[in-house]
Amino acid sequence: MLGDAILVASELVTNAVRHSGCSEYDAIEVNVRLGAESVLIIVNDPGSSGRAADVRESAFSGGWGLQIVEQLTQRWGAERVGGYRVWAEMATPNSKP
Repeated sequence: MLGDAILVASELVTNAVRHSGCSEYDAIEVNVRLGAESVLIIVNDPGSSGRAADVRESAFSGGWGLQIVEQLTQRWGAERVGGYRVWAEMATPNSKP
């Protein structure tokens, strides 16, 4: 579970660095919230590129990141709130099915 959470966080941060249009002076913020039955990973970036996170059907030259996120999480989403926020929620090993 920890390895999967690290991979999901890494993919979300990588997308923020590559696609947000941020400069070396902008901040990307990562928050992790651990609950009794789930862990929530939130990545905020400046969102200056205007692009949105989406899963590509074909990933011949990259684009696997959000497919991985989709497979490893219960749900994920994105929203524009003072920049761009992408979040992913994963079940913890203690959660009930």
